[in-house]
Amino acid sequence: MNTSATKLRRRSQNTDTFQSDMLASRLMGMETEYASLVHDQLTDLDRMLPSAKSVYRSIVSAMRQSRPSAIGLHDGDQVFFSNGSSVTFEAHPLLQDVPGGLVEMATPEVRSPSDLLASQRVVDDMVRDAASKCDVAADLRILKNNADGLGHVYGCQENYEADVAEGAWLWVYRLCIAALWMTQIAAAIAASPLIALLLFATVIQIWTLRRRGNDDPSTTQAYLAIPRLIRSPCMGLIQATHYPIAWGLRFVGRHVAFRRQRQYLTTLLITRITYGGAGELDAKGRFYLSAKASVINRLADIGGFSGERPVFVYGHWFSQLCGKSIDSWRRTLRLFRKRQRLQIGLSDSNMSEMAEYVKVGSVSLLMDMIEQGETDSLPRLRRPIAALRQISRDWHLVQRVATDRGEMSALEIQQAYLSAVQKFVDQTPANVRGEALRITSSWQSLLDALVNYRHDADDFAAAICKIDWLTKRWLIERQGAGASWSQKKKIDLRYHELSDDGYFRQLTEGAIDESLANREKRIQRAAAPPSNTPAARRGWTIREFSGGDVRLNVGWDHAEVAVGRRVRRIDFGNHVY
Repeated sequence: MNTSATKLRRRSQNTDTFQSDMLASRLMGMETEYASLVHDQLTDLDRMLPSAKSVYRSIVSAMRQSRPSAIGLHDGDQVFFSNGSSVTFEAHPLLQDVPGGLVEMATPEVRSPSDLLASQRVVDDMVRDAASKCDVAADLRILKNNADGLGHVYGCQENYEADVAEGAWLWVYRLCIAALWMTQIAAAIAASPLIALLLFATVIQIWTLRRRGNDDPSTTQAYLAIPRLIRSPCMGLIQATHYPIAWGLRFVGRHVAFRRQRQYLTTLLITRITYGGAGELDAKGRFYLSAKASVINRLADIGGFSGERPVFVYGHWFSQLCGKSIDSWRRTLRLFRKRQRLQIGLSDSNMSEMAEYVKVGSVSLLMDMIEQGETDSLPRLRRPIAALRQISRDWHLVQRVATDRGEMSALEIQQAYLSAVQKFVDQTPANVRGEALRITSSWQSLLDALVNYRHDADDFAAAICKIDWLTKRWLIERQGAGASWSQKKKIDLRYHELSDDGYFRQLTEGAIDESLANREKRIQRAAAPPSNTPAARRGWTIREFSGGDVRLNVGWDHAEVAVGRRVRRIDFGNHVY
């Protein structure tokens, strides 16, 4: 009979309060890094351009004028909003005083691809509108791109709730987390004298800077004023206490956590750059399907600890395990839960709504299939990282890569996955399909557009504004064979500009795709997160307590409301972020 339906019913009986038995329904969210571009409209080269820090603060100030908000619990630069989103400053301490910089926005946690698309577009609008209103003494533009003119790669990350392991592997995972938890406590004890020394030196430097006329020195300024002979050895030794945690977490991430999901998601993620890639023109004039693909060098790792750029990222676990406070040790206990956050680093920021929708919808449906054991018909790449490099530079879409079913093209692999998903959806009762049919039809539409282009390299029509890299390539080719690299790179960058001058927005004239997420849903997500998520309670807390006489600080999983010396904690429910 219908095994999918039986397993769906069984799943709904054995899950926590927040889980749904609808297809493509799980906690999910997205983090996007936006590049801020500043230049003097009067071309006065002698005038100092605003720093990345001042631009960020101006953007956040403009955002906070339009909706209730609260400062983050663990980061004074982070701000949470009543619609469940958050904004964070992304810059190395040594680069905060130079122009430019990145602004990271996170959507609220939602439960469907259409809600995620709507929330992501609300976040795009928040950044764009704030940039147009903020008080910056220069022309400020926001780019939702993936690489700058200097080759720095950034973009977005996707997050999905999933079972970290099952059966005996779940107990292996929990034993590993227990060992890492004890390592975390030992590392904190070992590092505490060094941290105390740096804190004392920072306080001394704040006092010194004030005596020299700096009335309000920042903590970063004071820290950087500590003599290098003290600062560097201390930081080196503190970092050394993190190495045992990093080694242990790498073992867990590569061999224990999300084993089933990674087996099949890897192939989907690597080949989906054919429709999810945003395109990039590098410094040598070579065109790639995806900027992120050019820097990925691991399948599963921490991300950034020693230069690694993985497909599956465990940086959020590493940050948690490196916490030094007793509260941080307590929060580490959440890692023992079966449901955890799977973070995907191989993801370009999309201007196309359809590409973004299919990107998250296909992952959601495949994860449903994996959790129900319906994976027998799915091909798997033999050398994933090598295949990623090969596919990313193949804008003709003809290269074949090795799989366990023989050599296949990226389009053939995607069609195989789509066919398996369609069969899975057809076997599922209609009342629990959710958005599945919308996802699969949109997915097929993108693959059909790619097949048309593969057969006729002049046939861009079906892909314009639906597949970012093909739309961008069409714009570049319209410049003619004699176009310079600078002319092409201008298109590469301004395609992603969020203002009305951006090339993608000019092509679409600011229109939205109501078939994927209608206007009513977007208006709802601009005001509040979905009601069946932890973000809903966070949004309610911000609306209820911000702007009053109380002090409110908010995190992803709880808030602290202080009235005088009394502090009340408000938990947001079973949270995996």
